[in-house]
Amino acid sequence: MRKKSRCDSNSYHFSKKIAEKFNSKVYLIPNGVDVDFFKPKYKGSKIRDKFSCPLIVFVGVLYKSCDLDIVIDAMKYVVNDLPAKLIIVGDGPRKIEFFERVKKLKLERNVIFVGHKRRELVPEFIGAADVVVLPMKDNLANHSRSPVKLGEYLASGKAVVASNVGVAKEIIENYHNGILTSNNPKKFGEATVELLYNEMLRKKIERNARKTAEEKLDWKIIAKKLRNIYNGLCLE
Repeated sequence: MRKKSRCDSNSYHFSKKIAEKFNSKVYLIPNGVDVDFFKPKYKGSKIRDKFSCPLIVFVGVLYKSCDLDIVIDAMKYVVNDLPAKLIIVGDGPRKIEFFERVKKLKLERNVIFVGHKRRELVPEFIGAADVVVLPMKDNLANHSRSPVKLGEYLASGKAVVASNVGVAKEIIENYHNGILTSNNPKKFGEATVELLYNEMLRKKIERNARKTAEEKLDWKIIAKKLRNIYNGLCLE
């Protein structure tokens, strides 16, 4: 029987716990998302028509803390089940390293680097995805950061497979608005395949993903929380 992981209302980001050791008055303001810019209406039809297969999309800068290797390794297991492609939207100093990893695994036909795209084009690439991915290794940096891409994925109404690390554990409710999994390539790949095959589950997660973004991550809501904190401090 599958266990569901629910967001614990008493959970805090790692950085907040550290800060509270020095001062109890610590307020956590997470990254939000422009829910009017990232919308489910974007379908990426031209992109989908170009590839004509199940699409997995990753968006991000390929820099030092990028954990894309998790997804690349997971693709070994994904392609054993179905002819999916991983579309990598972004560029950076580690691109050559990741490309060499793809070559070593003989995944050149299944992993496509499309490079950096202007911001106004990003919603179309996310919209083209059947599944989006958020790989994060279990380290100090990932316990204390809030990836912008998570909000963009959710606001776009996409089914996300994410590492069970950091902020993902606080925002994603397992099998409700995404899937949390380990960084073991086989497990990450299996979670991705499950979403690609199970359309009913995927559609449910997509609806709940958008709802999560609207209710919790909309910048207007984040701004209101910040204003209330400032007002409270002024009254002290």
